[in-house]
Amino acid sequence: MTTDANSGDFFVNLKRRLFLTVDAHKLFQKEKLDLNDCELADQFHSATGEAIKKFESQVFSKNKVKWSAEIIETAENEGYDITIDQIKMLPNSPANIFNKIILPGNNGKVEAKVKDLSKHEDYDYEIWFTLEDPSGNTKSFIIDPRLKASTTESYTALLINLFNSLPIDDMLRAKLLEVINDFRNQKN
Repeated sequence: MTTDANSGDFFVNLKRRLFLTVDAHKLFQKEKLDLNDCELADQFHSATGEAIKKFESQVFSKNKVKWSAEIIETAENEGYDITIDQIKMLPNSPANIFNKIILPGNNGKVEAKVKDLSKHEDYDYEIWFTLEDPSGNTKSFIIDPRLKASTTESYTALLINLFNSLPIDDMLRAKLLEVINDFRNQKN
């Protein structure tokens, strides 16, 4: 992570990665989505079953979010494939946090950059994905978790609390806090 407050890149490494993992063989045999055959995770936590509906990933202003999918490795799942077709922001969300409402998949993954946000908001969205069985038959499904978007300012507060709690040298702590405060002052 860059610590040069004047570069404006101090918060560049807040990229969020979301992973959808599916038991493809089990899910493919069912008529509709069964969340018990799915897991959704980011770098910090995960959810399975009905908990996926309440799964929230925190994303940060001006940083990237990447969705990818994989299949649980079992003998039954050999030959299955999964792709994320798109991410669709839902109309009940306060505003679009990306440049598009529908973010198309690219090679089975989706990546987008969060806009410069002025306040914290929660966003409903859908992950559209497709399973392909070993014979080439496909089934599509939709999962609808949430994003919790935060401004860079809220992240600076988190960093300050973190730096104050770390068992690090006082001079290093002071320098880290100075960089954060310089960045804050630069933004204002």
